[in-house]
Amino acid sequence: MNLVELIISELKNYLDIDDIPVKILRNTLHEVKKYLNLGFTNVQDIVSKVVLSYTIPELFKLQTSLINSFKVGKLVFKKFLSFLVAECIEERINNIQLFIKPKVFSKYTPDLVINRNLILLTVLSRVGKIIKFKFSNLKKLWNHVYILVFDKHRDIVKLNKPPYYKIENQLFIENLIQALVKNIDNGFINEIEVNKKKQTIYEIWKEYRKNGYLVLPGNSEYDLYAIKYCVYGIRLVKREHSYEVLKVPLVK
Repeated sequence: MNLVELIISELKNYLDIDDIPVKILRNTLHEVKKYLNLGFTNVQDIVSKVVLSYTIPELFKLQTSLINSFKVGKLVFKKFLSFLVAECIEERINNIQLFIKPKVFSKYTPDLVINRNLILLTVLSRVGKIIKFKFSNLKKLWNHVYILVFDKHRDIVKLNKPPYYKIENQLFIENLIQALVKNIDNGFINEIEVNKKKQTIYEIWKEYRKNGYLVLPGNSEYDLYAIKYCVYGIRLVKREHSYEVLKVPLVK
């Protein structure tokens, strides 16, 4: 086992990780070699000492810096708004079926459909002409259509602990739950075409948030970049209609 493998192995005694940043690994190696050059011969003891005194503190320092620098920006608000609404509903109502960005009645794509005769259209900060037009046309086909208006500065709040951001507007949540309960037993909509990609991303987003990750949007529509307590990220990549998670780190 070489020095790098020994360092990673020692780290895994304290943190459940797959990788560490190159800079921190390089500095750890440098610290270990300093002890070896001074004449110390027990490599395992040296690695243990350096990992505890240098590597782990550096990892958590970087972790704190990353979490503190996180802001609920426009991208989080835009890409995860329907996810946040769905999460609110699922936390408060059991056994409810939700669809993210499905196609309804062959041509309409609301942000979120609750399959209890209730359709939610979520928008960012104001109801524009196009949304109003879609809303009025969809109303002709189905009665239970709602437009939910959000303000990114007021309705989504940053937290200093998992899940790190959530919908803050409690009045909205209460009104939403009342509407759901009112329509809960009205049957199902059959004209739904599931958006498998969005549904998959939502389930992954939700699961990592449950496990304490800070989940941020990636550069493309179907990418996520996630951080749990520490610096280690996961990248969700699309490969031949499937999704692969790379470098999954978990801090014990």
